[in-house]
Amino acid sequence: MNIIDILLKLLEFKTTSSNSEELRGIVDFVEDIFKSKEFYIERFRKNEKHSIYISFKETYTPEILFAGHLDVVPADYEEQWIPRIEGDRVFARGAMDMKGTCAVLIKLFLDIKEKGRQGNFALLFTTDEETGSKDGVEYILKEERLTPRFTIIPDGGVDFTAVIEGKGVFHCELSAKGKSAHGSTPWMGENAIDKLIDIYRELREWVLKESEGKNGEHWHPTLNLGVINGGTAVNKIPDHASMQLDFRFPHPYTLSDLEDKIKEIISRYNGVEYRTMSTGPAVYTSPDNDYIKKFAECYKRVLNKNIIFGKEHGATDGRFFSEKNIPVLTIYPLGAGVHSKDEWVSISSLNTLLALFREFLKEYEES
Repeated sequence: MNIIDILLKLLEFKTTSSNSEELRGIVDFVEDIFKSKEFYIERFRKNEKHSIYISFKETYTPEILFAGHLDVVPADYEEQWIPRIEGDRVFARGAMDMKGTCAVLIKLFLDIKEKGRQGNFALLFTTDEETGSKDGVEYILKEERLTPRFTIIPDGGVDFTAVIEGKGVFHCELSAKGKSAHGSTPWMGENAIDKLIDIYRELREWVLKESEGKNGEHWHPTLNLGVINGGTAVNKIPDHASMQLDFRFPHPYTLSDLEDKIKEIISRYNGVEYRTMSTGPAVYTSPDNDYIKKFAECYKRVLNKNIIFGKEHGATDGRFFSEKNIPVLTIYPLGAGVHSKDEWVSISSLNTLLALFREFLKEYEES
């Protein structure tokens, strides 16, 4: 099977988060490819989300792990499930994000096996990345104790930008209590929404201060007020309110930095509490890491140019590896339209990515 044959088969599965039958089916398909070829295979299932681990050796401590996800966001229209090839491009839901690169990884491992080579390499395919990865990567790293020495995730860094830094995420909800009164006599009440607005302004001021002197990459903490609720009538002082905040932060900021700042600010307001909704640490792998330096050498040989390092503002599965101090690199082929109506991936760039990964693994192969 070549990359395109594998990709077209993967694209047949409508692997949205709610379609458990298709999620199981695509993992069955991947298992069928490998099970007769003397690979070590382990299946996982949690909350109807299926994952599969494939390695050359029976170990949960591979030297190099490639991690990918086989789930996709819903299609914009039914025809988007039917792939079409136009020149060098494959258009379809999931072509770029990320069934194209999953096809590369499948082909990579098959090629190594067919050439009689091996190494302490492994694949991990999950089916819940688009919904947070709690039943996939997070579960497998924490509960199954998968511990690679180095991880590559071909799910970011468009057109061969090697991402070694990614922002962490901190989602939280603040709730405030006040005192009801008639809207015509606000001095007799305590407006819960006003409290949250004041807190939000203080947090915004802190974020803006942290951004001072930074370059145009916006590589500093950011804040988005995504949801605010409170009050029951226009002529009544609201005695309760809540808001949900989305913080993103780069290394060396930590989750503790964000929590400490929130605690400091809300301590000045009575009747205000916060709760954590979801978190993920910032991703940082040093360019001086030995695996990164070796990858950079292979990159130059295959692409005939020096490696380009990049940063990712959105959260990726890399956060779970970084949390365990496992160095991680994210890289994508050429493509565009992720989560849009015109998602596509370049066929030639998938072959280039295969060549790059193959060159890199040669450095760690065993006879």
